Amino acid sequence: MATVAILTFSAIALAASSASAHGAAEVGSIFVASCVGSVVQKLALFPIDTLKTRAQHDRSAHRSRLTSARPPRRSDDGSAKGGAARAPALERVTDLYRGLTPALLGVVPVSLVYMPVYELASAAATAFLPAAYQPIGRVLAGSLAGLACSVVHTPITNLKNRLQLAQYADVRAAARAIASAEGLAGFYRGWTSEATLEILSATIQFCALDRLRSVARALSPAGEALPPWRNSLVGCAAGAITALCTEPFDVVKTRLTTQPLHRAQATRAAPGAAGARAPADEYRGVRGTLRQIARAEGAPALWRGLVPRVAYTGLKGAVWYSSYEWARAALRGAAAARR
Repeated sequence: MATVAILTFSAIALAASSASAHGAAEVGSIFVASCVGSVVQKLALFPIDTLKTRAQHDRSAHRSRLTSARPPRRSDDGSAKGGAARAPALERVTDLYRGLTPALLGVVPVSLVYMPVYELASAAATAFLPAAYQPIGRVLAGSLAGLACSVVHTPITNLKNRLQLAQYADVRAAARAIASAEGLAGFYRGWTSEATLEILSATIQFCALDRLRSVARALSPAGEALPPWRNSLVGCAAGAITALCTEPFDVVKTRLTTQPLHRAQATRAAPGAAGARAPADEYRGVRGTLRQIARAEGAPALWRGLVPRVAYTGLKGAVWYSSYEWARAALRGAAAARR
């Protein structure tokens, strides 16, 4: 937790120093544009994210359909009863939007650090590094953005994943259960895997965006801004590349953040056992989880949920990046009109 606190403070300090160096208006436009892009893509594509999370969580997904399980009974604390490891069935279209609330609530803190940290760190690298080292500076900027994002994104992911698996009735029940069972540390369960995934994703995504954006600009008339459809293609390709490269780490993150659900289900499965103790965690750390999944389920299990995740991340990249660039252009135009 001390590490998380230090990283949070560092992200805030970096944002504050960057704002003073580049101007509050510029930082504000990046933040607002990032919020617009994030909200639009979450509202449009959240059902695909739910299907991806459920596929990665379900240890028997290759042998049975998600809709074959019977819905669990709920206990007084809003959690699901029953010993099955699979997520309960999707009964209504609205079930695909379970977990949307914490995802939307997390838009503001994530947007506050993700794009502002990258844009400003990348601008600093461009200003202070020789041309030969600027690609390295952009890689470091992407890594820093991913690290800062993981600090605020991990609690959101923990809540979102548990709601997507229909283990709790609402956000309040999920938050109360995590806090009572594990304390504040429970919200940061799987933070190492989240940080690894965010750093890799941000680094790959921004490198791909820079390269694809350069190609798109070379194919466009000189001096003209990229039209929305080309920004969509750039974002889609960058997102798909990122998903392909990071899928095993996303599976690891999902297993680690949903691990308490398996432990609770195993304990409930034998309620009459005298002196029954909760089973030990099956997964420990990123490296250990990778080995455990490959040994117990085979290496292909590390790519479970790849198709929906590539579809989701590609579409998310298209919607998010085109919305982000549109919002930034609109804000620049509004600022120029006021001058």
